[in-house]
Amino acid sequence: EMEKADGAIGKAFHSLDLDGDGVLSAEELLQAMDSINVKLRPQDAQFKQLLEQLDHDKDGRINLADLQELIREMQMRDASEDDARVRRAKEKLGTGTGCD
Repeated sequence: EMEKADGAIGKAFHSLDLDGDGVLSAEELLQAMDSINVKLRPQDAQFKQLLEQLDHDKDGRINLADLQELIREMQMRDASEDDARVRRAKEKLGTGTGCD
């Protein structure tokens, strides 16, 4: 599944990398945001926060590895949230011991 996601992520990344240098600049991301409905565009502070989240290695540039790391973190966070939901459901049903 991650291989499929990596392929899709890579394709999306390369479509945003307008100058083909292998990194996304703030300007390239701003151009991408221009294509988004005005009501859906993030405010300046939100956009800065997005850039900080994407730039995992804090080198000021967003590369494919940064984007892939963010996706992995999101998947791990989703999985742990799913685990917590299952535990809560088991506890409500009286089937969980709280030790699993």
